[in-house]
Amino acid sequence: MKLVDMHCHVLPGVDDGARNMEQAISMIKIASEENIGTMVLTPHFHPAKGNQDIAFWKETLKQLEEKTKEIGIEMQFYLGSELFYNHDLPDAIDNGLAISMSDSDYVLMEFRFESEYSYIKSALRDVQATGKRVILAHVERYDCLIGRDDRIEELSASGAYIQVNASSVTGELGKPIKKFVKKLMKADLIDFIATDAHSDGRRAPRMKECYAYVVKKFGQDYADRLMINNALKIVNNQDI
Repeated sequence: MKLVDMHCHVLPGVDDGARNMEQAISMIKIASEENIGTMVLTPHFHPAKGNQDIAFWKETLKQLEEKTKEIGIEMQFYLGSELFYNHDLPDAIDNGLAISMSDSDYVLMEFRFESEYSYIKSALRDVQATGKRVILAHVERYDCLIGRDDRIEELSASGAYIQVNASSVTGELGKPIKKFVKKLMKADLIDFIATDAHSDGRRAPRMKECYAYVVKKFGQDYADRLMINNALKIVNNQDI
């Protein structure tokens, strides 16, 4: 089965991800080589990170789909967003200014890495109150959560879904982060592994090595759940 990347910054010219269409196509070529067959494009919804015009995003996605077909790559694209939390976000979600993942009930949220735990908990509740199902992006990158599997467990119990980056699983962020993420997997506290790709270089959309590692350590069924099946449930708006 093809892998599903549910968090990546491939949509060109809209945030700090792909600079232009040429780089976006380069990233898609890498993704295809990495056995990725579906990508949920999640540009930043963040006042300081680029173009927030959803209509422009949708038009750019059409162009990207056309270019991808022209080079003979079969890739399924869906449009989402990585929502940076501020107090206006719930209203932006209710008003359709901040979009969900593939027009589903799921939203992907991020915070400043130095955010306090109480702030993250409160923010998640605020967005859940809109009726959305919240996915917390790259949990291993927040200072207040690193090494704190008890806090991850609390967030999961409160209804939040947990995403980590493939590069963290394979150790590119260092051994302590790799060890922490492995502990989360052992405790079955992770729902998604994605690339969070931003370029065709150091932060390229790579999943193959991560998938092989998870299969070796935890079995194929578990790897498929985190890197294929749960992500497909997002785009189909199904319960996880």
